[in-house]
Amino acid sequence: MSSRPNLAGENQLAERPRGSARATSIRRLHALLGVISALNLLLLISTGLLLQHLNTLHLDEQMISRTLLPQAYRPQDGAEVRADIVVTDLHSGRILGPVGKAILDVITIAWLISLLTGLVMYAARTNGKRRNGFRNGAEYKTPVPSPQSSLTNTGNENRGSSSKAQAFSESRDGRDV
Repeated sequence: MSSRPNLAGENQLAERPRGSARATSIRRLHALLGVISALNLLLLISTGLLLQHLNTLHLDEQMISRTLLPQAYRPQDGAEVRADIVVTDLHSGRILGPVGKAILDVITIAWLISLLTGLVMYAARTNGKRRNGFRNGAEYKTPVPSPQSSLTNTGNENRGSSSKAQAFSESRDGRDV
């Protein structure tokens, strides 16, 4: 807790101690899994969009050079592979063979863990609001003090408007005006 006096309208929750180490590690895990999953989701969205428009884009007529593909991918197709087959296999993870399926399994589990950690964080946040008296989903609105209320009894009433704003910001930072 701060030793300086609490000015009118200051956020009472700002001085509350940060979350526990467990909550911090859950947030970090959630963020890491979110980044990893976002990359996979980008791949799924883009290939899914291409699959939706196979006929419009004439992907069954387009060919992709073998130099752009993994060496063990569909050797029976020769020097080029049809684009629609590549997009379908990329979307499903089959383009990397059994390893691709395993990677998709790991990413799917990452999505599940990310979902669960998000629910845990949401439940903890909701529970914390209820414990602190914020019920029925009401959001805590931090009152914004006017410059006049923070300058009360400071002897700065005769300053110009820019000086008042500066005095206000300094008083919010905890420095004496």
